[in-house]
Amino acid sequence: MAPPQPDFRNAARLVRDFADQFENCANLPVVGEGDRIIEALQSMEQRQIEREERQDERQIQQDARPIELEERHTQREAYSSTQYNAASRLQKSTLRCRDDPLTPLVDGQNVVIFQFPRTARQLDKLDEKA
Repeated sequence: MAPPQPDFRNAARLVRDFADQFENCANLPVVGEGDRIIEALQSMEQRQIEREERQDERQIQQDARPIELEERHTQREAYSSTQYNAASRLQKSTLRCRDDPLTPLVDGQNVVIFQFPRTARQLDKLDEKA
């Protein structure tokens, strides 16, 4: 007995049927909505980029604050010790890292307090010793 032989006519008909069914995939809702899905994703991406840019701008402004405070503090004589210390506390409240530099407090004569901690981490160590 001879081994079975391929039926090319049947195979060709099956390939045509498959091609017809494959063309119908374009009618699936997900495929038809593909452009809108891509547009929505692009819109989300654009909003995320804009959000990150605004966050970067805010960060740049926050990073500039200590510099502004330092520039103002170089003119300490123009401020009362209360004003100077309030600005120093404000600068401390904007620290992002325990190792960011602190602006030292001053006494009633606008003289920097002796051995004032240079960072928030050093300030924490003083609290531990107390």
